[in-house]
Amino acid sequence: MDKVNFPPECVTSDGGTRFYNDIYHGLAYLLIVGLISELMTYPEDLYTNFILKERHGFNKMTIGVYISDKIKEYIITAVIGLPIYYGFMKLVEWGGDMFYIYVSIFVAVTIILMVNIVPNVIMPLFNEYKDLEEGKLRNEIVKLATKIEFPLSKIYVVDASKRSAHSNAYYYGFGNNKRIVLYDTLLTQHEIDKDEGVDEVVAIVRHELGHWKYMHPLISLIFTILQLSSLFALFSLVINNHTLLAQFGFSYESNFVSFLIFL
Repeated sequence: MDKVNFPPECVTSDGGTRFYNDIYHGLAYLLIVGLISELMTYPEDLYTNFILKERHGFNKMTIGVYISDKIKEYIITAVIGLPIYYGFMKLVEWGGDMFYIYVSIFVAVTIILMVNIVPNVIMPLFNEYKDLEEGKLRNEIVKLATKIEFPLSKIYVVDASKRSAHSNAYYYGFGNNKRIVLYDTLLTQHEIDKDEGVDEVVAIVRHELGHWKYMHPLISLIFTILQLSSLFALFSLVINNHTLLAQFGFSYESNFVSFLIFL
């Protein structure tokens, strides 16, 4: 890549340069904008959860849980998000004209890793997962999985009721290590001690496994990776366009600013 022209404020009177790093300046920008954006969401978020949802009986979250969730979110963002950002920008800096290939591979690997890390590592930090007790419901779900050759390894019940009265079910996992998760609210809203209640829950699980049968998550994953790869390829066409930067008032080169403008 061409030699970087430093921002005017980084050039000393004798022609030298003060400390300047495009990656760290971009990080500072993201942190400031992210903080402002987060603060702006608090009024609506608090109103939605503690007034609107509370009024209709959906909110089960306490202020303590809300604050705890936010702290965990910030820590996770710092621990995972910052290294991803740094790796992305370093590859753009190091990759030269072919950076978009390296970045595309990096992002694809990151997405696949996160698909595994989020349900197995991050989500248990927010909720407790317990094995579904033996009984008719468990037997019927296992029977359904066997019938369609779904590689079921575990069936969990998650304590979703600590935050909401909404109910749901989902599955996760790659290969032969897939798990089904049922919200505890789903089990309380349907009388699983009766045949009718069991059938209703199994019908909901059948819907979720339909997504697996027709490979919806895999198709979505492939589409996302291809979409992002196309985005990086297009960005490579304008990353060194000095005119583009100049039109937005920048008199120096910056990969971060170029990408921000491009987006």
